[in-house]
This record gives sequence, C-alpha cells and structure tokens, in this order.
Amino acid sequence: MHILSQKNKEEFLVTPQLIRFDHSYGNGEYESRLLIKGSTLLLKYIALKTKIELLVTSIDDRLLYALRIWDDIEHPISIWSILEREEEKEALIALAKEGVCQLLLFNELGISTAWKSVEVKKSEELFKLVYNCQVGPIKQDEFKGKVSQMLEEELLNQKNRFIVLNIDNDDKWKFIHSTYISNQLNESSIHLSEDVEGYHQEELALWLIDNIHPKGAYHSPQINKKTGKEEFTDLLLTYCNGCFLFESKALSVLRRKSLPNQVNLAKRLGKHIEKAIKQLKRAVQQLELGTPIYSISGDEVSVERTRPAHCLIVVSELALVPKTNMIGLDAVKNFMISTNAYIHLVDPSELMRIVQAANIIHSKNSNISKIEAFDFYLLERAKMAVEKETLNIQVVLKTEK
Repeated sequence: MHILSQKNKEEFLVTPQLIRFDHSYGNGEYESRLLIKGSTLLLKYIALKTKIELLVTSIDDRLLYALRIWDDIEHPISIWSILEREEEKEALIALAKEGVCQLLLFNELGISTAWKSVEVKKSEELFKLVYNCQVGPIKQDEFKGKVSQMLEEELLNQKNRFIVLNIDNDDKWKFIHSTYISNQLNESSIHLSEDVEGYHQEELALWLIDNIHPKGAYHSPQINKKTGKEEFTDLLLTYCNGCFLFESKALSVLRRKSLPNQVNLAKRLGKHIEKAIKQLKRAVQQLELGTPIYSISGDEVSVERTRPAHCLIVVSELALVPKTNMIGLDAVKNFMISTNAYIHLVDPSELMRIVQAANIIHSKNSNISKIEAFDFYLLERAKMAVEKETLNIQVVLKTEK
C-alpha cells in the first residue's frame, strides 16, 4: 500500500493519466517507486503483462521520463512527466544504481489497485543524466507538443535521444482490495481482478456519486416481475427535483487468453452502448408506469418521476467509442423524444470531472446543493451534446481565477 503525498494526490485527481517517481520508505529502507495513474482499462493491460518500457532523456535543460505501454502493437500509449521534485530525482538515481523499482497502479479515483517489484538493467548513463538534472516547479502543459513529437520520432526510429529501459513485466501483479462504506451503510469494494471486471466499474461510479446527496446512491435497485426480482438499473441517484439512472458497460479484458486490439474493443463497446440505450429506455418506462423500486435490502425507494431523468451510460473509455450514428444527433433526439429524458455517455474519468464540477459550483454558492449542481451541469452538458451532434464529448468546467 502506498499513501500519496499531498502534491501527488492533487495531480492524480485532476490528471486522467500520469506517472510520477517517488522515493518512499518501505520494507525497512527507502525504495524507488513508479506511480502509474491511468484508466482502469489501461491498468488491465498492464496487469496482463503487456510489454512496458521506461524512456528517459533531457528536454530544455530538464529531465523527461515516460512509460511506454504496448496496449496496441501499432499505437502504444506513452505517459510522461517532467521531473520537478527531489524525491523523483532520488528515486531515479536509486533505480539507475540498483536496478530495482516498485510499480504501483492507480485508477481514475487515484486509488491504488495493484503493485509489483520489477528489475531493470543498471545504467551509469542514466545515473549521470539524472544526477546532473535540475529540479523545480514547471508548467507541464507547455511541454506537451514537443514531448509528443519526441516520443513519436523515437517510436518511428527517426531520432534516438532516449535511454530506453525494458521493464520486466512477467511476474504476476499483487492486487489491492479497497473498501468504502456508502451513505446507505453498505460495503462497496474495489478490486481489480478478472472475477469482478464489470462490477469494478459499477463500484467506481458508486464511489464517485455517493456523496452528491446525503442519502447516497442505490446500487442495483430492484423491481418486482412475475418471475421474481429484476434489476432496475445498475445505479440510481434521486432527489426532490429529479433522478439519475446509470448503466455501466465495462470491457472484459483480464479473462481473455490474448490481448484484444483497439479495433475489436471498439466493436464490442459499440454493442454495449446499444444494449445500454435499450435498458435505459425500459427503465424510464418503468418510472412512467409508477413501478415500485426497491433497494437491494428490500426497502422501497422514493423516486422523483415527474421531471425528465438523466440517463448515463458509463463505458470503460471514451477514446474507444466508435464514430457511429448510434451516438449521433438523431440517436440523441430519438432517445429524448421517446423517453422525455436526457442521455449521456461518460467514462469514469469524465464522470469524475462532472462530480468535481458540481462540487466547485456548490463551493462557490452554498445555496446550490451538490446534487442540484450535478443536475445543472448535466443539463448544460446535454445541450452541448446536441450542439456538437454527438454523445461522445468531454466537458471541462472553466472558473475564474
């Protein structure tokens, strides 16, 4: 288990993907640790022993380090940082001298999900480069363009300016089990393993939305059918002015014998979205019919049914959503007209940004509750989806400094 420093925690909560070296005390001594923040889908690829490499070089008199993850053979992803702090420098020096490092995976919520100890080749060249590098705060965004170009040139073998260290990713990862007690006093667990892939994403969404309202969110609410109880929706959040229905569609990766490529994942995700739309339409119909809805413990839930509901499809990663008519303007209008409800497409990172926006709006005006701010922000987001003629959008709240 690794407790993030305040600085790393702040960065991990606002940055969808990030790596940071840290020099932390553990097992009776200081250890070199590489903290990897990414989407759950990317973490699954890493946990499946995908090839990973560490790239280090100098850039404008500073030190750049990047982790290249071969989640796709043609288009591997690279997550990078410009070194700013002494603990990063100490960790890299220790890695160059000892060749040992702890890798730790953090999900969209900045929660540690897995770790392992790895070995790399000791490097005097790396030691010299790191030893002479500068430290101090900088604006990482200002390096984006140049870093992207450098990484692309290196991948295409156009220029060789990086020290490249292959990281041994053959050994199994040790998964970390985290538990949250919801506002409904239910135990909610996050555990990145093949047994709970779909459940894991539902729990991520629950952890994100539970504190928006004092009564919290309902996980797996039920309705009565002739054949027995049936799940109404994956998650339900309700208050006096509206309700929010969630359908989570995770991509199963860990159970597969071979790594699926991005094209196949996109095809599967398209089918998941189509299914979620149908499920949400049926859920809205049940609301209109006045069908009683019960919590998982059997208590009837008082749900606001007179106002348009917000229906959210939570997918593994928005970047994988195929560009089809299914999420275009006609599909959005069809859903809204046929259900009198709003439709949204989000991944855990986008949902987190929406929740953060609601918290910011609430903090600036205490007369607006968190759930009212959440409702308002989703309404504005729905308008933007119509404007952009697609559900696949990412919205960032801009505030005055």
